Amino acid sequence: MEVETDHVDDESLLWRFLYLGIDKSVYRPSQCEITTEASIIDRLIQRGRGEAVVKWIKDSKDKCCKFYPLAYTLAICAKCNMSNVRQQALEAIRYVCNTPSQLCMFLSYCAEIDEVECGCYLRNGSQRRYKRVGGIARQIRLRSWPRQFRRGIAQWYVSNPRYQEDIMLLAKHVTKYQCRNKFTHKRIIKACHPKARNEEMNYIFCYIVKGLSKANQIFQNVLTNGQINDRIKEYFTDFESLKNVPDSDVDSVVNAINKWDLSWEHIPAKWLKHSRVWKTLLMREMPLMALIRNLGKAGSMELLMPGSDEENRVCERLTNIDIVNGSKLHPIDIISALTGYRRGEGCNERTWPINERIVKALYKAYLNKLSVRPSTDKRLLLAINIKMKFDKNVVGKRWLTCKQAAAALAMMLTENERAAETVTFGHLVRRFDFPRHDQGIEDVETALERIASIREEGNEPLSFSAPFIYATGREEPFDAIILITDRVPGSKVQEIQSAFSNYKQHHPTAKCITVHFKHSETTANPTDSSMLDVMGVDAYAVEIMQDFILGYHEDMRNILQDIVDLRI
Repeated sequence: MEVETDHVDDESLLWRFLYLGIDKSVYRPSQCEITTEASIIDRLIQRGRGEAVVKWIKDSKDKCCKFYPLAYTLAICAKCNMSNVRQQALEAIRYVCNTPSQLCMFLSYCAEIDEVECGCYLRNGSQRRYKRVGGIARQIRLRSWPRQFRRGIAQWYVSNPRYQEDIMLLAKHVTKYQCRNKFTHKRIIKACHPKARNEEMNYIFCYIVKGLSKANQIFQNVLTNGQINDRIKEYFTDFESLKNVPDSDVDSVVNAINKWDLSWEHIPAKWLKHSRVWKTLLMREMPLMALIRNLGKAGSMELLMPGSDEENRVCERLTNIDIVNGSKLHPIDIISALTGYRRGEGCNERTWPINERIVKALYKAYLNKLSVRPSTDKRLLLAINIKMKFDKNVVGKRWLTCKQAAAALAMMLTENERAAETVTFGHLVRRFDFPRHDQGIEDVETALERIASIREEGNEPLSFSAPFIYATGREEPFDAIILITDRVPGSKVQEIQSAFSNYKQHHPTAKCITVHFKHSETTANPTDSSMLDVMGVDAYAVEIMQDFILGYHEDMRNILQDIVDLRI
């Protein structure tokens, strides 16, 4: 007998919206298109829980893997018809949006909401709307944003805690993130008219709107009297001079990078093709994510030759446990960079020599990062489809093949989960134990070869129900069953749903996650909050899976208290 849930509980709907950005139980590495109609956030606001939503976002933003659902939710609250919710949302912006990129994403969602509702400002073109008067659509030009909204955006600049502590950080941010989501700082400043707290901030705003020469002219007396830190003026002067440096004067660019610790986003595009510029960036404290993404480019410029200073610097940073563990790198990011670098070729016909010392350093960084992953303390069954097309590339990580992604995912979970069991399935289910060193660390290369070699012979049909039958026969129940495959044919969706439904009859709290490496039919029953699809792999996929396994209802209940009959 098949058991189905008649509706999705409210906590699941809210978790899906805030974590996944959609009302379906599907996680995708790419940003999903969010619809503006009838969202659960609108309903929560109308039922008086808008302030609770804003408070949760402000307190729990670090728990969410992706920012865009939070930015969209905050935009809904900031544009709603309840003044108290609007005020809370606008006050939360400076705590939730950590960078100008996130602020611009929030503004772009506000613009989209206004476009749908014929609101007061548009993202593209002039700020206009149309009003029908006497049967004729007449264009109305709007001069500025609404006052309350204008104040909220201005506070992001003038009351941002990070900029109050370090005014140079604001100067570096406005030059690093010059345009995001079609918003520029000049456009934002001119629209919100922030009132600076001091002359230094006033000078920065003037530089953004009027340019350096005009700002120096307006603030000439203040600059002479020493009321503005000379480093701010000097920084803007050096930054502007980079735009006009002659092609032969690479020394000026290198000196500016060393002097101001510039990132590659600060450098004009034409200089990013110069080997000396990348050599300088590599020798400084370049973020590890940017470092591993640009190993191929640095190699193509012959900067990572054996015995070079750049090779030593890169290996030193990748093998430093404190640096690796303190970074935002994820094991999936490192494995993807490792496989991409070992190809020896990339986009635009770029090729590079493979430095084995760099490969070993990446491998060690992967093992170090793998050993500090958190555990759910749940009993998991990881089932790898042995009939999948192993050599196909994975959605979200183009340098990873299905074979490599399957090994990386399974190894991450089995290494850190205290009670995880791995099996392979085709027509039958077989136990699969990853080979380990004496130190207890899994050998990636051997695991990859082991998975590739367990191909079943014959033409027996693939059975997606086999892992569930295997789980039923085990003495101890599994808290979650994770299917790892390249794709699920449409004819097999019902088989997975039925098999999991039968398993839930004996273990009602169990969960099912299907990881698809390619775009595929979704297997999660829309009305069953205990099923999740993961389409592709990225750095956040594992976190989403772990949050799902741990149960997300508790985090949502404070928002949904006293609210009944909420449906999308």
